[in-house]
Amino acid sequence: MRDEAVAGYRGVVAHVPAHVDASANLCIALRALGRVEEAAAAGRRALAFRPDMAELHVNLAAALKSKGKLAEARDTLVRAIALQPESAVAYLNLGNVLSAAGALEAALERYRRPFQPRFGSEGIGLARSRADSFPPRAGG
Repeated sequence: MRDEAVAGYRGVVAHVPAHVDASANLCIALRALGRVEEAAAAGRRALAFRPDMAELHVNLAAALKSKGKLAEARDTLVRAIALQPESAVAYLNLGNVLSAAGALEAALERYRRPFQPRFGSEGIGLARSRADSFPPRAGG
């Protein structure tokens, strides 16, 4: 099924290179198939047309994290947050990247960020589960 999706998205992008949604979905589908180099390329292509879309930065960061490019993934997520400061998804993904890099305190801070009132309900359940998976801090 995913291979068919990849073929379909590639067909759309071949006919309409500026089709941002097709490139974004291609990025997601390729990453799901473990084809992270191609996923990152599709993510970059989408961003070339819409660098103002935080969601596209999040998609690219996921591909970069899968490639082990944690610093680049972190920087990409920081850009996503700058574009959309209320994006719980961007904060949670940034927490995942920081956790993978061994920056556990910084990751925990990002997991807790969506609990702030300005975030509403988006991502709170996932944030809580990620924050609760960390061992308690000494003295707290």
